[in-house]
Amino acid sequence: MVALVIAASPIWGFELLYRVYLPANRPQLPEATDATPLELDALWLEAGERPTSSDVTPLWALNYFRMYKPGADPRPGVHAVARVARLWAAQAWPPDARVDHLRRAVAEMAVIVWLSRTASADALKRALAADTYFGRHAYGIGRARRAYFGCSAAPLSTAQIALLVGIPQNPSRCDPVAHPDVAAKRRQYMVQALAASGVISADDAAKAASEKAEAAVAAKSAPCQ
Repeated sequence: MVALVIAASPIWGFELLYRVYLPANRPQLPEATDATPLELDALWLEAGERPTSSDVTPLWALNYFRMYKPGADPRPGVHAVARVARLWAAQAWPPDARVDHLRRAVAEMAVIVWLSRTASADALKRALAADTYFGRHAYGIGRARRAYFGCSAAPLSTAQIALLVGIPQNPSRCDPVAHPDVAAKRRQYMVQALAASGVISADDAAKAASEKAEAAVAAKSAPCQ
């Protein structure tokens, strides 16, 4: 009996996180998105996941009991879950809010546990597309398209998508106008990563690598109606 209690205690701890410490104003995972399949896969890849991942591995099982199928890869979804949890925690408690750092860290872990138990890879992709910060006051790739390529931006090319997806790592440092060389290097890195992961073909990668997507970026974002 004692051994059973000790073995089950991590589950109790996670239940406490799951039930008590979730931010009260946590948003729901988006059910739809205006992001294209290539944009979704590129953001998933930039978050550290392979685009072919289809399931989210429960983190409590991975870390404590290894309760995944023999031979299965335990990594799908872990990085994206953590990324979405950080985004949501930042929105729940703005930087100027006086919130105890420990409370925020515990609540962020609770979001991670909740997402790892309830989210699908497709839902996390939509969340990344909606909540990722791209600089220029643009949250979500839809707003990022308009902020960098204009209000009436046509469907983006592969090179333009790679450029945008490279920005969130450091939005100020990777701004294509302020730092075109840095943005170009990030774009090329994302093109190569998309090709290596099989998201785009070698021919598409070669075409995207030769396109100077930075040249089409607006000097500054304008308000859209």
